[in-house]
Amino acid sequence: MDVKRKKRRGFTIVELLVALMVASIILAAAATMAGALSAGKTANDQVSRNGAYLLQLQTRLSDLIMRANRVAGIDSQGLTLWLDKNNNGLPDIATEYVYVRTSATRDWVIISGTGFQENYKQSSNVQFYLDNADKALVKHITVQFNMVENGVTQTYSISCTLRGKTN
Repeated sequence: MDVKRKKRRGFTIVELLVALMVASIILAAAATMAGALSAGKTANDQVSRNGAYLLQLQTRLSDLIMRANRVAGIDSQGLTLWLDKNNNGLPDIATEYVYVRTSATRDWVIISGTGFQENYKQSSNVQFYLDNADKALVKHITVQFNMVENGVTQTYSISCTLRGKTN
């Protein structure tokens, strides 16, 4: 009877080692999954931020460009839009000039006008394209830039049409 009692009292060293190995495998798998979930959440947050940025910038630029009568000036870092609020075709008190520029490093889009300035941070290489070298005849404006998503550079374009006159 004493022999049977000794066998029931506890675990053998082999059983404890096997249990520790199984527990360590389970914990390692849980840690790996937690790391993968964290990385996935970070990537998803970046894509969401970029999507929100694109939507905000597209909405703002589209609104300004579609309300503009003409391009009043352009250089290598941006353009000036002429918003003729009373539609008389003359630069007067109702005329507002809106400046759409990039920062010196071409990683910000800066929109400014009378009493406001908005800064839109994005990745790199902001460029402005017009459909005609003669700014009096410009009808389409394209803003192109790069954004980095999950380590991959994507090129985006926002293209809009001026509502204004061509002369």
